[in-house]
Amino acid sequence: LVRKTRNQMQVVFIVTVENLSSETTTFTLADRVPVSENKDIRVDKISITPQVKPDSQGLLHWDLTLAPGAKREFRIAYQVEY
Repeated sequence: LVRKTRNQMQVVFIVTVENLSSETTTFTLADRVPVSENKDIRVDKISITPQVKPDSQGLLHWDLTLAPGAKREFRIAYQVEY
């Protein structure tokens, strides 16, 4: 968090999914990045790994199939300036 005339907050979320069952599983992982509806609040420097484009509401979707014991990591980062 940087406090100046306009404050800047950098946020990073790391989500890890792991298949603990003995069978392959298929599912959809969803998350969201904020979308500002106020011209005085800006969301930028969005970084999503693995890459996927958010929709107009900031929703993210990954369709996944994980083998038994498989693990995946997802990283979402952005900056909010207000």
